Amino acid sequence: MSFQADVDNWLNRLAHPDPLDADGPLRPLRPDTIKHRRDQIQQMASALVLAGNDIEAITSLSVLVQVDTFKAGLRQLMTRFGDKPTEAIHGLAVGITSIAAHHVKVNQDHLKELRAIGKRINLNVEGLREKNRDRLAQLDDPANMAKLLHLPQALINKSTRAGLRPHKAALLVQAAVCIEILLYAPIRAKTLSTLSLDRHIRFIGKGRQRTAVITVPAHEVKNNQDLHHELGPASTKLLDYYLKSARPVLLRERSEYLFPAQNGGPKRKEHVSGLLKATILEHTGLIINAHLFRSIAAKVHSMAAPGDFATLSHVLHNTLKAAMKNYAQFEHRSSIRHYQNSVDEARKRLTPSRSKKKEKPS
Repeated sequence: MSFQADVDNWLNRLAHPDPLDADGPLRPLRPDTIKHRRDQIQQMASALVLAGNDIEAITSLSVLVQVDTFKAGLRQLMTRFGDKPTEAIHGLAVGITSIAAHHVKVNQDHLKELRAIGKRINLNVEGLREKNRDRLAQLDDPANMAKLLHLPQALINKSTRAGLRPHKAALLVQAAVCIEILLYAPIRAKTLSTLSLDRHIRFIGKGRQRTAVITVPAHEVKNNQDLHHELGPASTKLLDYYLKSARPVLLRERSEYLFPAQNGGPKRKEHVSGLLKATILEHTGLIINAHLFRSIAAKVHSMAAPGDFATLSHVLHNTLKAAMKNYAQFEHRSSIRHYQNSVDEARKRLTPSRSKKKEKPS
């Protein structure tokens, strides 16, 4: 069997698990995850060749999981980062170790050594990555937070300026709708870009009570959980405006998608993210990408309700444990302010009693 055939067999097992295989995955991995696993294998094999190994000697996945080659591949990958591990390299190590355990089925001592190596290069990152923390710090300034929260309406207003090309105006409205959805329904960029008007969005109610409901089945979601978000009347009104005035301008082929590409398919995730990042930067000066909105949701909610991780877990469709792990950092500042408000309130309610002056003896 060739190396490529061995890779295909492993990935096919992940994509189509046998329900009777006690050692196999419980559910099929999503196509994006399968692609990521394939990329990890290719990166490891390429690293081994760059480290001086003969490409002809890499005949199967069993070669990648030998302790010496495993170390050599990781060392080669780390040379790109000053001989230091990264989260991605640790993730690759975990992926290759999974192959050793479930595909090659090495013995327990061998597996234990691979896991020990992976553990030593684990950065143990808790919460948000440094880049995301830096970008979120922009929103510590209330003026910047206000700019972002009111940007959808600001973009709608700017789209009506005289002399603006229809296509440019339509893109401003499209960006406004994307931001509005991500603020009130913080879904992932891939899910946002592939929203279907036929399958994912429906409208309920009439008039001022009309609302849009976004429902995405679990098999289309990264963490295999059903998504359900209902937009309020104001957000629904903005969505209706986009569907009537902007989407027809951008439409080139018949399409079921909320954000259609020119060929009628869904707009690519990278294009939606690029539109958001460029529009936000141009109109607010802030550097914010689509992925950051899930963290922004936690930051906004912690301002109003410090410690309410249960709500965050429902909104972000995370487990309570994951919500607490990823977003606890927002609680410190909000909790301190919340406590200080309690001191202010206590001062208002309680006033010191005036002590009576002692009378001088006659």
